[in-house]
Formats: sequence, C-alpha cells, structure tokens
Amino acid sequence: MEGTFYEQGWSLPNPLTGGLTCPTGYTQIETGRVLIAYNSDNSWGATQYGCFNMSMSLENTTNAGGYQTINDAYHDTVPNAYTKAESCPSGFTAYLSGSIVGPDTRNLSNGSQYVCLNNVFLASGQNATKVESGGGLRS
Repeated sequence: MEGTFYEQGWSLPNPLTGGLTCPTGYTQIETGRVLIAYNSDNSWGATQYGCFNMSMSLENTTNAGGYQTINDAYHDTVPNAYTKAESCPSGFTAYLSGSIVGPDTRNLSNGSQYVCLNNVFLASGQNATKVESGGGLRS
C-alpha cells in the first residue's frame, strides 16, 4: 500500500502525492468510512482510501488490503477489495488497525477496521489473543 487519504466533507491528502490521488501504478481502493464530526442535527463522514498495486500477485506483497465492520444491524461495512468480503485472502491474517464510529449508521455504532498482512511477527514474550470478528491478533 502506498499512502492513505480521506475525502468527502473534508480532505486529508495522501502524504506521498500531496493530493487526493495515488502514485502512478497504484489503484484507489475504499478501505473505510469514518465519522469526522457529529452534533444532534448533523454528522459528517469521510471515505478512507488506500493505494494498492492491484496488478501485483498476492505472492509478491505483504499487504492484501483490509476491511471495515460495523457492530449494528444496518451493516455499513466496507469489504476487502481482494476478497469482496469481510475477510483476508488465504495466507494473510486480519489485524485490528482501528476502532471507529461509523458515519452512515443510524445509531452511530462502533466499528472496527482490519488490515490483512502476512509479515507480522510477535516480539519475544508478547502474548496475543484472537479478535473475534476479524480473526486477527491483539496484544
């Protein structure tokens, strides 16, 4: 993945390009929706994007996207671009990368964001436990 950026309601440019763009050869993929402001009358969300080289085979990359889950009945989720589901490709593990408040849910429910990696190793003596919804590890 080469950079992350947000847009809609407000913008945070990709630090690698200086704009709301991906470097040449990388594809803009939606990786999440996050709440950026809320009051009793309005809430504003932003779409989170990552830049991925989708032409690279998964055997040659350490990052296979990510996904977002929302803990409510409305399921304002964002699937992984590689699996088209709330999962990681075979050989990759889902690691919890953030806890968010979903902007599109009627109850402002909490959600979780996961990144799919195949190169994470625990430091000696570090314990890890499974994260129920993503199957990743949390220390």
